[in-house]
Amino acid sequence: MNNSKRKDSKQSLLSALSEDSEPEVVLDISSSSNNRKANTTEVEGERREAIALKEEIIKLSRQFFATLGQKLKYYRERKLYRFEAKTFGQWCEQEIGLKRNYAYKLIAAFEVYDHIQGKMCTTVHKNSEVRLPSSEYQIRSLFKLQPDEQLEIWVKALDQSQEKPPSGKQIEELVKEREKMEREARYQTQVDRFKVGDVVRITAKYNSELKDYHSCWAQIVSLEEFSYTVLTWKGEVSAVAHDDLMLLRVSDKDAAANLLSQLNEIYQQKAQDSDCVAFLHYLGTKPEPSASEWANLVLNLTLR
Repeated sequence: MNNSKRKDSKQSLLSALSEDSEPEVVLDISSSSNNRKANTTEVEGERREAIALKEEIIKLSRQFFATLGQKLKYYRERKLYRFEAKTFGQWCEQEIGLKRNYAYKLIAAFEVYDHIQGKMCTTVHKNSEVRLPSSEYQIRSLFKLQPDEQLEIWVKALDQSQEKPPSGKQIEELVKEREKMEREARYQTQVDRFKVGDVVRITAKYNSELKDYHSCWAQIVSLEEFSYTVLTWKGEVSAVAHDDLMLLRVSDKDAAANLLSQLNEIYQQKAQDSDCVAFLHYLGTKPEPSASEWANLVLNLTLR
């Protein structure tokens, strides 16, 4: 088939699949039709054709994101973009209308897909059927894991979802569960790092529920099995994971503790005063847990 015929064929296919396109023949399947039986047979034939075509489309769509990622990776590694752009990202956006970040996600998705496909095709899985990722979003949370870890999470997701394809959210939850177990394992080996009385900073690196306490410095109040209770300028916070804290080296822990106690006492009294709360927040999130002479004067006046 020459190029013009291919082009016409492609345009015809795109036209047939377009949402705005009108079918050339509209079947009359109303109850008033004189050819109801014939039409029913035709509709049944179309239904079978639709199912077969849908399966083919699904099969192609499952391969598409990985195929595109593979082509992009090859293009980037060979630096073929240099003929049209200075950088790969610039070429993606200007020449093929693809955002740079998404192009790199597709490349990462291809690498995950390629590894999973290679391993699962050579390993007998108990479900016997080789089920592979169907979209970039579905496996996006696997990008940061090592190849063997990616396969482990994917197989676990397949076992959980059974006949249904695992969702991106489901895989993300499995990744979070794995990260939590790893943090707890690290915590057990570092349990002596923080002690009651230590001054720390809340980083909220993993726990988004701590975002209101991000950058607050605090003092360890008690030690639980896998977490801490800490005192901040606006009260105690419990169940804080080890990895959400950073140890601060302070020369005088007692002075830091006294300042923290003052801040907390004032906050309990003046929580409705926005100006006062802003001042307390400033002192409670400083790089160094200390107060200047004028700040101490303000605190002492406020406590009177």
